[in-house]
Amino acid sequence: MQAKKTDNEVHIPDSYIKIQEIEDELNKIQGGFPNNYNGIFDELESIKQLISKIGELVLHEEKETKRKRKEILNKGEEHEVNDVFETTSRSLKFREYTYNSLFFLIHLNLEKYLTLLCKLINSYSLADSIETKHKFPKNEFCNISKYYNYLNEQILKINNITEKDIFKYKCMYTEIRDALYHRNGLTDKEYLKEWIGMRNDIVIIDKRIKITNSSLLVSYINEVEFYFRRVLTLIRAKYYSAYEQGKL
Repeated sequence: MQAKKTDNEVHIPDSYIKIQEIEDELNKIQGGFPNNYNGIFDELESIKQLISKIGELVLHEEKETKRKRKEILNKGEEHEVNDVFETTSRSLKFREYTYNSLFFLIHLNLEKYLTLLCKLINSYSLADSIETKHKFPKNEFCNISKYYNYLNEQILKINNITEKDIFKYKCMYTEIRDALYHRNGLTDKEYLKEWIGMRNDIVIIDKRIKITNSSLLVSYINEVEFYFRRVLTLIRAKYYSAYEQGKL
C-alpha cells in the first residue's frame, strides 16, 4: 500500500534530478577535485609528473652510457669495447621507447574521455534535439573519428565553433600517433613535415618520426587540456540552458 504524501513533503522536479545527474557525470569525467573524482585532468597531471621523473632517468642513462663508452675507448681491449657498446645500446634507445609510450598514454586518455563525453550526451537527449548527420556510434569500437563527428555536431556546431578553434594541432598529433603505432614511425604527410620542421623536440629522418624532447609531450597535454576545458564548458552551458527553459 502506497503511503500518502504529507503537507510537508516537497516534490523535486525530474528536471532538477536530471541536471544534478548530468553535473555529477561531468565532474567524474573532468576530475581535478581534491579527495573526490579522478578524471581527465588528474590523469594528465599524473602523466606530466611521470614525464618529469622519466626525463631525469633518461638523462642519467644517457650520461652514464657516454661515460662508460668514453672510458672503455680510452683503455679497453677491442673485445671489451664491443661488449660495452652492445650492453649500453639499449640505454640510448631508452629516450625513444619511453617518449613513444608516454605519447600513446596521452592519446589513450584523450580517446577514453572523449568517448565518455559522447556517451553522456547520448544518454541525456534534450526535448528539442534535432536530427543530425552523425549519429552516436552503435559500436563502441568504432573509429574514434565517429565520436569526434558526433560531439562536433552535438556541441561545437551549434555554438559556431570548429574543432580547429579549440584543438589546433589535433591532426598533427593524430598522425604522429598513427605513424608511431601502426607504421613504425613512417610518414609521408607534407603538412606534418612542415610542422615538425618548425619544432625542436621532434624530427623526421628518412621519413621516420622520432620524438627527441619531452616538451612535445607537454605540448600535447596542454592542447588536450584546453580542448576538454572548452568542451566541458560548452556541454554544461547546453544542459543548464535547457534546464532553465524547461527542455531537459
